[in-house]
Amino acid sequence: MVGSASRGSVNVGGKKAQSDKHEAPRTLKSVSIKSFTKTGSGAVKPQTEKSGNKATDGNNGIDPNWEEAFSPEQLQKVWNAYARSVEKANPRLFSMLIAHSPRLKGSNVVVFPLKNETQEVELLKEKTGLFNFLKRELRNAKLLLEIEYVRDESGPPKAYTAADKYKVLAERNPTLEKLRNLLNLDIE
Repeated sequence: MVGSASRGSVNVGGKKAQSDKHEAPRTLKSVSIKSFTKTGSGAVKPQTEKSGNKATDGNNGIDPNWEEAFSPEQLQKVWNAYARSVEKANPRLFSMLIAHSPRLKGSNVVVFPLKNETQEVELLKEKTGLFNFLKRELRNAKLLLEIEYVRDESGPPKAYTAADKYKVLAERNPTLEKLRNLLNLDIE
């Protein structure tokens, strides 16, 4: 806490500290966050980009009126370009974007298939960057994301409970069932 300054002493943190008597008292200038955000006060002004005849101020170069039609092939091409741009920085996202292909639903809904919620969290972290890229490249500001969960039917079903795990193990090794019966064990 800084108190009032008088000639010869300064009150800092509740204690008086002696200063050089020949030194002039110091004044503190208060600064507010608003002074940095006002235009004309030396603050950084937002850049305005011209896109055609419309300004795209603060929209990452995206005109909110863009609504150009595009094909599924164009969507896939731009999707892959974004995936390649994040390959080194985020390899997990890259492999996820390449593993599944987005599909177009209607004129502006991008449906992306995922296997689980973990992939959804990863995608949602990058959603803003991905969709800003897609909107700029496809010149369509109305794009929306829809997530669809797909099941991987290629392998055997997953065993989650203890009984399911035992059943899978007993199928692989029938002597396990004999041992369970011999020891009179129950599966919980």
